[in-house]
Amino acid sequence: MTIATLVVAVLVGAVSLLILTEAWRISLPALLTVYLVLAVLVGIETNPAIGGVHLLVGVFTAAVLVSTLRVLPQFTGLAVNYAFGLPYRIATGLFALVVAYSLADTYPIADVSAALNFAVYWLGAVGLLTLVLARRVLSVAYAIFLLEEVASVFLSLFSEGPGLARLLLAGLVQLAIAVAVAYLLYIEREGEPG
Repeated sequence: MTIATLVVAVLVGAVSLLILTEAWRISLPALLTVYLVLAVLVGIETNPAIGGVHLLVGVFTAAVLVSTLRVLPQFTGLAVNYAFGLPYRIATGLFALVVAYSLADTYPIADVSAALNFAVYWLGAVGLLTLVLARRVLSVAYAIFLLEEVASVFLSLFSEGPGLARLLLAGLVQLAIAVAVAYLLYIEREGEPG
């Protein structure tokens, strides 16, 4: 087993937890793991500093969400909620896995390793499927963060020059999305019956 295979397996496991679990105490560390794995893959592919920016943005995004979820009153219930049950989510996750593998094999991104190639397609497929399955603010936020990470990877790979400034601006956009999600979580919690 190569390091790339292990890294991709960790990515698949972390993203699968985002789909399968409804507990935010499990899904937020899984999201942070996704950021870590992508930072490693992008750092290897481009420049370690660019991977570091990916990781830094992910840590701040997760910190905003954790601090919000911890201070909301009586937020011990389901923070993540999907429109369909667990068997359907497992089936759609497997479908996304097959689609991602097929697309990575059929339409590989030029000059990109197979691991990062699969990661981009996997995150894109799961992000789109999660948007369809989501019913609460936090699950929609996970989908948006996954799709935004795909856009950040493309920005890292295809920007001319170092691209660090553009990546930092994209990171600021992601942090603004995290703050907006925190506000929406507060509104969602206030709208729930006592």
